[in-house]
Amino acid sequence: SCLIYVIKFVQVISCNLPIPKAISDILMFSLFLNLAESTRFFAYFKKYGKYSLIIYMVHAPLLSASRAIIMKFGMMNELVLIIILILIGWYGSLVVVWLNNRFKIVRFVFNAYAVVHERDKR
Repeated sequence: SCLIYVIKFVQVISCNLPIPKAISDILMFSLFLNLAESTRFFAYFKKYGKYSLIIYMVHAPLLSASRAIIMKFGMMNELVLIIILILIGWYGSLVVVWLNNRFKIVRFVFNAYAVVHERDKR
């Protein structure tokens, strides 16, 4: 989910600083553990938590293809590239989640068992 993108962003930034990756992981996890459940920020990510497997499966190929396309056009600024890829990865994954909820064929790709049993219940 987006937590993965935030952690990776902090890790990339910390490569140039004397902060080891392990410390950035601990900092990000402690941020989310100390967040109040009543905040809109927490509710937003809780809403998409049940789709985390879809988001996880989609984000890597989506980011890989997007990065290759963006680099082909000559984007060399790493910070801008990271920000663009975070946005593409998150919102692109949400588009696939929307497609999963809307179309049975996409739902079959990500959860064939549920689609088959959905048909058996009728």
